[in-house]
Amino acid sequence: MDVTVHHKDESITFTGLIDSGCDTTMMSLDIATAIGIKHNACVKIPVRGIAGAVEGCLHEVVLQIQHFNEKILMPVIFAPKLAVPILLGQRDFFQNFRVKFQKDDNTFELSRAPQPAAKKKKA
Repeated sequence: MDVTVHHKDESITFTGLIDSGCDTTMMSLDIATAIGIKHNACVKIPVRGIAGAVEGCLHEVVLQIQHFNEKILMPVIFAPKLAVPILLGQRDFFQNFRVKFQKDDNTFELSRAPQPAAKKKKA
């Protein structure tokens, strides 16, 4: 599905892949460069996956998912050597969206997950 990544005045759209095996949403390091995120402005984090271990760059960006008007602030790990531009992972994407695959019907549904009610301030 198309995912638009926003940072400051820059935005770029890529195809994102939903990956239930990915803990945190990950993006190609090239996307960080394209939207103006400096590598030295990120928190360095080790990343392990099917391709081995690399150093990732943790930074918050705003994502907008195809067919949804809402923009969501999400932490993302930018990493080199990803096989696809965007992997939408468990910790952030699945907390914001309900993902439903029905193999027997060959269907896929995506809807917003219910958001917790805002806590009321005590007077």
